[in-house]
Amino acid sequence: MTRFQVCPNDLVDILSGEAIGLTDEGLTTCKQARSLASLADDPAVVADALDNLASTLLLAGRPEDAEPLFQQCLVLRRELGDEHGMVAALGNLGLPAARGGFLRTAEELLEESLLLARLVDDTWYR
Repeated sequence: MTRFQVCPNDLVDILSGEAIGLTDEGLTTCKQARSLASLADDPAVVADALDNLASTLLLAGRPEDAEPLFQQCLVLRRELGDEHGMVAALGNLGLPAARGGFLRTAEELLEESLLLARLVDDTWYR
């Protein structure tokens, strides 16, 4: 029997299907969510959908496809002035860089994320 303890970081695993081995279905779901989010005319909703899709692509072993979506998410978070969202977006953007072997870039992004987390007292990421 599989037991899940769900926290926000695990939510993407579950939504993406990674937790139960259904990554392809998770990708389909996240792509549909991104399409629906674009209809909402709410940049925060679009950023969330982009982040979920990018995270799912990363879990599927496709960091090169995830990176531009994480970039778009970061741009939206900056435009919104969403500092806590920027903390997460910067950290997430470092993941495909690390997986691609661009360790200096990954380190810089993760350091920027940590610095911002400390500045805005984001207790989840610091």
